[in-house]
Amino acid sequence: MTIRHIGRLFSIGFIAAGLTACADTTDSGHEEQVIQARSQAISGGYEDEESTFAVGLYAAQGYAGGICSGTLIAPNLVLTAQHCVAQVTSQYVICGESGFGSKLNPRNILATTAPRLSRRAYFHQGLEVHTPPGGNDMCGFDIALIILDENVPPDVATPAIPRIDIEPEPGEVYSAIGYGHVGNGYGSGTRRRIDNRSVTCSAGSCPAYSSVQTTEFLGTEGTCQGDSGGTALDAQGRVIGALSRGPDGCRASVYSAVSGWSGWMREIGEMAAEKGRYDAPFWVTHGVSEIPADDLDLDGVLVGTDNCPDVENADQADLDGDGEGDACETDVDGDETNDDDDNCVLDANADQADADGDGQGDACDTDDDDDGVDDADDNCPLIDNGDQADSDGDGVGDACQPQIDFGGGENGQSGGCSATNADASSSATMFGLFLLGLIGIRRRK
Repeated sequence: MTIRHIGRLFSIGFIAAGLTACADTTDSGHEEQVIQARSQAISGGYEDEESTFAVGLYAAQGYAGGICSGTLIAPNLVLTAQHCVAQVTSQYVICGESGFGSKLNPRNILATTAPRLSRRAYFHQGLEVHTPPGGNDMCGFDIALIILDENVPPDVATPAIPRIDIEPEPGEVYSAIGYGHVGNGYGSGTRRRIDNRSVTCSAGSCPAYSSVQTTEFLGTEGTCQGDSGGTALDAQGRVIGALSRGPDGCRASVYSAVSGWSGWMREIGEMAAEKGRYDAPFWVTHGVSEIPADDLDLDGVLVGTDNCPDVENADQADLDGDGEGDACETDVDGDETNDDDDNCVLDANADQADADGDGQGDACDTDDDDDGVDDADDNCPLIDNGDQADSDGDGVGDACQPQIDFGGGENGQSGGCSATNADASSSATMFGLFLLGLIGIRRRK
């Protein structure tokens, strides 16, 4: 893949890629909140060189583009706000009325783990854009996932874990990270972080006049335009939300909660893992955001009783009964031959016998002579005889039958020695020599 630089686009200028604005038009009697795109961002924060999982996004739109933020939650998967990757219907957000238009071309969306969006930053190109099912309202559905066209190397960034199984709690402390302005119109494109933010309300506990939906939570001040889609990080370093919008003056922050979209995120996470050719992370496969200390392999068997405590094996299979599970054992059948070298991994065969030399030991080979006939039906299981010829019909193939057959003979003859003409002539000659030998002996006496 070619390196992507956006220096030329920077020289053209940026537009607001997404709205951090919302207008509430409820009849609650409370003051109407008009939230609009402004040139402010994380206020009172600090530049962040360390949080490489927090990515900067550049969305090209015609001859301009816009800055947003996001979170790397898998090697090729970025969490952000839907308004960062789709057209919006107006500058203001009116819950219940404002929706999303068509999605942007994913190839026009670039993501970087660099602390600054600059000409020298390396950008990963988008491959697919996914938005949540079930609705189009900017309030409640402002979340999106971007599958990148390549994996971010592990030495560049370690993905953050989304807290998909635990809802944000009122009073919970979090940190906010984004690439927006510093509050005076300058500094856009630099990653900044502010700590000690607090969840005000969440999961349906917010008052109606706040316009916060059941899939969202309300946080305290400190974020604005440019930080859209950015990270809300809990005290354990897990992602709890993507920034959606906030009131005028950046006095508060509404986040889309990842816990409200667990099933959808896991589905897209599985797709991303398949495209990136890596094992899906545990939050995708098990739907949890933390590995329990008493079940490190997440197989439902507790440490202390698990015969493979570090390898998932819910069935606890132990073929050789040595107390070490097959999933983590190097000699499953207990024949003292390592599985990597054993020609019958599941059948003990210390001699490693392999009659047909096909690499599969006789102990587990169903066709030891490799003649195309299974051993159970083969009348000569260790001698190649695909035709299964059996002249005397005794069930033993001719290929492994003794040359002299003490049997009933043919054509009604009584039992005796049956041999070919060549064999009979040879036998007669030997008998004649034997008699001559006896005569000679007698004469010498």
